[in-house]
Amino acid sequence: MADENTAGYSTNDEEELRLLGEGGDAEKKKNAKQDEKAGGSTWLKMNLKLLIGVLSVLALVVLGVVVGAVSNRHTKNKLGRLARNEFPYPDLRLPGDLEPLRYRIYLHPNLTTFNVFGSTRILFRCLKPTKKVILHFKENTITDVRLLNNSYLDRQLNNDDLLVKGEFSTNQEKELLVIQTEKDLEVGKNYTLVVLYNGTLQEKLQGFYRSSYKTKSGETRYIATTHFESSAARTAFPCFDEPAMKATFKIIIVKSPEHNAVSNMPILATKVRRDGLEVVHFEESVKMSTYVVAFVVHDFKSIESVSSRGIKIRIIAPEDQISQATFASQTAPKVLDFYEKFFKINFPLNKLDLIAIPDFAAGAMENWGLITYRMTSLLYDKEESSDSNKQWVAIVIAHEIAHQWFGNLVTMDWWNDLWLNEGFATFMEYFCTDDIFKEWQMMDQFVITHVQRSLTMDAHADSHPISVPVKDPKEINAIFDAISYDKGSSIIRMLKDYLGAKEFDAGLQNYLNIHKFANAKSDDLWSSLAKATGDVVDVKAMMDTWTLQMGFPVVMLKKDPKNAGKCFVTQQHFMTAKNAKPSKSSPFGYKWDIPVTYMTKAARDVVFFNRSKEQLDFPCPKPGEWIKINIDTKGFFRTNYEVENWKLLSEQLLKNHSIFSSSDRANLIDDAFELARTDMLSYQVALDLTKYFSKEQDYVPWNSLMASLGYISSMLEGRPGYAYYEQYILKIIQPLVKKLEWKDEGTHLERYLRGLILGSAVKHNDTSAKTRALELFRDFKTKGTPLPPNLKGSVYAAGIKYGTEDDWNFLWQRREKTLVSTEKRKILFSLSETEDPKLLKKYLDMALDSSKVRAQDSSSVIIGVASNRVGQKLAWDFTFKNWNTIFERYSGISFTISKVIKGTFGLGKTVEERDRVQEFFKTHQTGTGQRALNQALESIQNHINWLDGHEKEVVEWLKKQV
Repeated sequence: MADENTAGYSTNDEEELRLLGEGGDAEKKKNAKQDEKAGGSTWLKMNLKLLIGVLSVLALVVLGVVVGAVSNRHTKNKLGRLARNEFPYPDLRLPGDLEPLRYRIYLHPNLTTFNVFGSTRILFRCLKPTKKVILHFKENTITDVRLLNNSYLDRQLNNDDLLVKGEFSTNQEKELLVIQTEKDLEVGKNYTLVVLYNGTLQEKLQGFYRSSYKTKSGETRYIATTHFESSAARTAFPCFDEPAMKATFKIIIVKSPEHNAVSNMPILATKVRRDGLEVVHFEESVKMSTYVVAFVVHDFKSIESVSSRGIKIRIIAPEDQISQATFASQTAPKVLDFYEKFFKINFPLNKLDLIAIPDFAAGAMENWGLITYRMTSLLYDKEESSDSNKQWVAIVIAHEIAHQWFGNLVTMDWWNDLWLNEGFATFMEYFCTDDIFKEWQMMDQFVITHVQRSLTMDAHADSHPISVPVKDPKEINAIFDAISYDKGSSIIRMLKDYLGAKEFDAGLQNYLNIHKFANAKSDDLWSSLAKATGDVVDVKAMMDTWTLQMGFPVVMLKKDPKNAGKCFVTQQHFMTAKNAKPSKSSPFGYKWDIPVTYMTKAARDVVFFNRSKEQLDFPCPKPGEWIKINIDTKGFFRTNYEVENWKLLSEQLLKNHSIFSSSDRANLIDDAFELARTDMLSYQVALDLTKYFSKEQDYVPWNSLMASLGYISSMLEGRPGYAYYEQYILKIIQPLVKKLEWKDEGTHLERYLRGLILGSAVKHNDTSAKTRALELFRDFKTKGTPLPPNLKGSVYAAGIKYGTEDDWNFLWQRREKTLVSTEKRKILFSLSETEDPKLLKKYLDMALDSSKVRAQDSSSVIIGVASNRVGQKLAWDFTFKNWNTIFERYSGISFTISKVIKGTFGLGKTVEERDRVQEFFKTHQTGTGQRALNQALESIQNHINWLDGHEKEVVEWLKKQV
């Protein structure tokens, strides 16, 4: 689809370019007085002749040439840049002398040439005397800068008020733009900064970038979209790009009639230019941070629904895929209704758009009123997609809509408190979907998806506190990890359980009301929650131990050797690495305030373990009776007992496991195996707990067991003991393989369980499962027999793992043809299951070819191949060879570079592999992945230690069972 011209901007951007006109008439001066205040909103048309606009364009072109010619020097009254050593500002954070009030952002993206013309006006107030206007700007080419001694957001400039014209300096490393004035700006007065610039819609996954998709007919089409979190708004427009510097935004987008434009706010007016292009003016936004500003130019279709209060909700997607948006359209209003009722604060906008983006690095982004999603996070096809795909869409919708309150309405003051956004949104996504889809048992699933995952992550010696000092954008991106999201949400769940639902909910509502449209810190939340308890609980004192130091404790229950009827608990910092020392000191000496819940056959209760105590007296179980600490895994800690109690728990599981909740059973398995890894418990005791699984039929504990045994699998794979491991796995899953069969039926979690069990049977070469899966694959391939959605993962894995090159090519072609994004994703993972090295190498080569694998997916291909025993060395060699390309693609993107490092190098098991990684990164940069590299090296050392210390013990136990 053609756009209108081939220049970076059109002569018909004249309305913007007229701001270069000199002087001003009486009418302008009259209007200047009327618009002196920050809130002025009248749009006054500019009436200069077209000739002036054309001449202005030519002037800009000439000035652009000047920019290139003098790029390393500063010339008064001319465009230029200072050399790095001359840059007049040393810091990465803005000084806080100025307060942005309103933005007017005019952007003309060309979807043929991918050039962008931009014009940004910022109305700001001076808070402290200063001769420097300092803000963020990155990557674009500035063609003009004006600083005016007045308010000119909505009207033509009066150059009589010019303070600075065409004089500025930039520093790309610090991502800053500085305009110097001769005199101090006046405290309390408003000023207007105007910046004109040219840029490019690049094939990146952040900033203002281009994305593409193919129609049914194979035509490639382009859209322009945004992703600004955490610090990429500055790549689209000059701004005060810090979360506490909130302002209102007026967005204006130029587009062709064939395209649509959407932004945070509804469309106010659309004007047709003489060249046929349309100028879309959006309503001025509520006060918000730059990272949640968004706009998309697209040719998609939409379906609409409304909330119970009448808020219009649109799901927007490519025309050929809009039929897959039905579930999202049904779910989003329920989620919005739930949050309005729970928070007791209405959603502050009058519309909410959710749009599927073909190229998107994250799962989704919570831009206020315009949430952007990866296709698989928004679209669901009931004929093709699995129940897990459906659940994923629901929880991502719930997560991002939760952010409309936690993050958008009330924003963390600085990125060190990112967890206030992400931890709460992660907790709320489960809390909300548990209410809407009660049969899904979401809060039980929370234990395995978030609590156990983050316990594993936080046991590293090089973890980090939930609230961590950050300054550099690289440091900011590095904390978008399981600590901020999963641990953050887990300690919120623990706190809610301890305070009580009534007090916790009231405290949250009070917090949001006090700080709405503003910013807050962790202490503000603790204050509101404490007040909700009548200040009975010192919430800050307790929660500081969880947010300001990394890690977590293991709580150990022991009997007093001098008094048989007395028990006590102690705590110590739990780390996976043997004899490890934490990488940083702790303000609390690695002690925590812990609400410790416990249960026996006869009682349930909670005690508070204050960090100031070395030990805490604890109720003793009667002789021959067990005690279970940490009911439903509400606490963020591990528990260890004396061997006698572990054996009693194991016997109880064999007699009647249902006396414990599914969360408790998962907790027992996870704790035991993690304690065994660190020599705090024998592997025999941990493995004995698995014997009851011949009776276990719930998904949550099975998931926990498969994760725990999966670690052993990864250690033994390729070694003689692996055969015994496979025999044992098949032995314990056989009863369920026979019971569940290859039928796509049952409850939500029963279908989850079937996928887990059959997938494991196929992976470990179970004869009957392998035979049946291959039969289904052959019928699917040769006859077109549809596969049940929840069986696809197991069938595809069998077809690729035990199939031929022709089978691999068949599934690849299906991926190319399908318009169902969840199907594309499922096939993407399945293709890495092949044991043919030639195909794995081919797949890796395709990973960095964007015509075959999208940039958003290439990391998944590399990690998938690395997790394949046959492909691990291939993936390592490929990643080393292409590191510079991988780093350039992902270094600025939250999560991804860390996932690549840990998902490939973190799998090593030998001294040689450890040394190879260390040597490579002595000469290669890691950017936001430095902590991930440290953790990967720690993992390799842990694997080396495990094989030295535990392999023999585990293999001997397995031999006896099979």
